[in-house]
Amino acid sequence: MARTTGSDGEKTEATIREAAVNLIARLGYEA
Repeated sequence: MARTTGSDGEKTEATIREAAVNLIARLGYEA
């Protein structure tokens, strides 16, 4: 995944956070 200047950092952070929330929800908060 290439990094570009601008708001890409915010978008990446939001994507990572969303993935983490989905993972935690699936595992039942034990991870």
